[in-house]
Amino acid sequence: MSLLKELFSQRKKNFASICKANSLLLDYTLNKSEFDILRDIFEFRSYAEYFPFYQHVTIIDIGAHYGYFSLFAAGNSGSGSNIYAFEPDENNYKALCNNIEMSNARNIHPFNYAIDSTNAMTRLYQGKSPNHSLLQDYSLVQHDRYVDIQTKTLSQVVAENDIRRIDFLKMDCEGSEYTILETLPENIFDLITTVSMEFHDLKSAKYNGFFIVNILRDHHFEIVRFTYDHTSMGLNYGRIVATKVR
Repeated sequence: MSLLKELFSQRKKNFASICKANSLLLDYTLNKSEFDILRDIFEFRSYAEYFPFYQHVTIIDIGAHYGYFSLFAAGNSGSGSNIYAFEPDENNYKALCNNIEMSNARNIHPFNYAIDSTNAMTRLYQGKSPNHSLLQDYSLVQHDRYVDIQTKTLSQVVAENDIRRIDFLKMDCEGSEYTILETLPENIFDLITTVSMEFHDLKSAKYNGFFIVNILRDHHFEIVRFTYDHTSMGLNYGRIVATKVR
C-alpha cells in the first residue's frame, strides 16, 4: 500500500512539474486519469516535429480529447495564432473547456462535434477509456454503447470559420482519419502545410498506415515520419508526420 501511495504521489509531483514548466493551470483530480497523454505531449513532445514554433499560425486539432495538444499549440505559437479544437464526446469536451478556461488560453476555440467525411448526425461508439470512435467495429469500443453526435467536414469548418490556411493539422480520431483524408478535396489539402497524426488499425488491407502515406504523397506532402508503435492492446497503430516545408 505504501508503494502505491508513493507512486500516486510521484505522479502528482510530475503533473505539477509539467504544468509549472509550461505555464498550465490544470486541476490534478480532473486530469490525473489522462496524465500519460499530458506527459506524452508536453514532456516527450510527440507533436513537436515540424511544429511552427512561435509563428503566427492557424492550427486544427481533430480529436482534441482534454485539450493537451491545443494547450501545447497555444503556448508555443506566436501572438494572434488561432487553434480550432474538435472533440465530440461530451465528457471530454467539458474537460477540454475547463482546461482552456483554467489556463486562460483565449486563442483556443473548442467545438463539440466530430470531423468526418459528411455533415450529418451519427453515432459515437464509446469505450471504457475516453478514446471513442465513429466506427462500430473499432476494437476499443463497446458496440452497443453509443451517443448521437453531430459531424462536419473539414471543408465546412474552413468555410464557417473563414480559415485561409492550416499551418498544422493534428489528428487523433480513432479510425476516422481514413475517410477524412480519403474524401478531403484538393482545395483543402492546398491549405495545409503540415499533418501530424496517429493512425489506428482497422484490421483492413486497405485502411492502414500505407494508405494514408500514399494519400499525403499524392497531395505533395513529404513523409518525414512513418512508424508503427509499440502497443500492449493487440492493436496496431502508429504515427505519421507529413509536411510541405522544405
